[in-house]
Amino acid sequence: MTTTQSPTLGAAELALRGRANAVIPGGMYGHMNVQAFSSAHPQFIVSGDGCRVTDADGRKYLDLMCGWGPVVLGHRHPAVTSAIVDQLGRGDCLDGTSPVAVEFAELLVDTIPAADWAMFVKNGSDATTTCVTLARAATGRAKVLVAHGAYHGSVPWCALRGAGIVAQDQANLVHYEYNDLASAHWAADEAGADLAAIVVCPMRHDIRREQELVDPEFARGLRALADRTGAVLILDDVRCGFRLDLGGSWEPLGVRPDLSAWSKAIANGQALGAVTGTDALRDAARSIFVTGSFWTAAVPLAAGLATLHRAAQGEALPASPPPEPGCAKDWPARPPATVSRSAKPVRCRCRCSPSSATSSSAPSPRGPRQPLCGVSISTLGTTGSCPRRTPTTTSTRSCSAPTTPSPPCHAANAPTR
Repeated sequence: MTTTQSPTLGAAELALRGRANAVIPGGMYGHMNVQAFSSAHPQFIVSGDGCRVTDADGRKYLDLMCGWGPVVLGHRHPAVTSAIVDQLGRGDCLDGTSPVAVEFAELLVDTIPAADWAMFVKNGSDATTTCVTLARAATGRAKVLVAHGAYHGSVPWCALRGAGIVAQDQANLVHYEYNDLASAHWAADEAGADLAAIVVCPMRHDIRREQELVDPEFARGLRALADRTGAVLILDDVRCGFRLDLGGSWEPLGVRPDLSAWSKAIANGQALGAVTGTDALRDAARSIFVTGSFWTAAVPLAAGLATLHRAAQGEALPASPPPEPGCAKDWPARPPATVSRSAKPVRCRCRCSPSSATSSSAPSPRGPRQPLCGVSISTLGTTGSCPRRTPTTTSTRSCSAPTTPSPPCHAANAPTR
């Protein structure tokens, strides 16, 4: 958050802190304890609207933290709020699963090329833990590769700090250095035949250090390493998901994971997470027992459905994101065999989809896929470049999308913690 007002805490804030100290350990806990990183930030926020939030003393702030990441469309986005209110009129925590769970799962599968199915959870820790459990069920192995300092949740198997965690909780973790492929190979050798999974973030966003983009060769190297060892490649897209590419944060690189963990921006602030995976892991997903009373609550699912629909219209991601070095030419032209483990057609970075005439995959039982960004593609051409991103392309594609950029999102867009 940033503000031009005095950083002095107000009377209402101080009163709430005193009350909280009496009934909540430490006054607040976990990453929501603002006193751990700033003495000037308010602990209590009473409302949010668009890109601004208001504290207990009526001071307004520009919310560059996006509610610690989940608020990708802005606070109280009208379309999302309408979906929430509409679903509340029918119920939330019901005896059976609401049909909106099927609708949202269908939309995720239609949006994410590496997804053939989806499961819903409640938060990021649930999602990454479910991914690891599923990988172990699929492989019959125990060891998991994680990067030094990478945050994958606050549960004992992966927590970075805190009392109550014993050595046995993380005995099956083997560490590598992010963006260092040699270290990942050494870690895989150490795990040996017991390697179940490689967990990786789309970019390095460790706590209290500068963010670092992934080296595309590192990402592709991890995919090859997982293929060679029979391990499951898990992309922890909890923080970056729906902020870099709707199809998955490594989709522009041509690297498709076996499993992906989602949360944060997936429902614009409602408590929801998801796991998506390929058909090869469908039976393993069916075999594990993971559940929670609120995992398929209907209101967050309705919010997620509305969020993804709006994001696909360009409200969260730019309609035509600028190409990253190497990605614009490498990813669309990369032959499907190197994408690995997903038969879905290649899509260019503007989130358009090949027409049914150019796709060899079986048609969806729900009808043909529709381009997410409105781009009409007559043929993949030879360059694989999308005219929406590269107007001078020699591709035979045509684009019916408007050249005027879509409205920007109401809040900052960078992955945050």
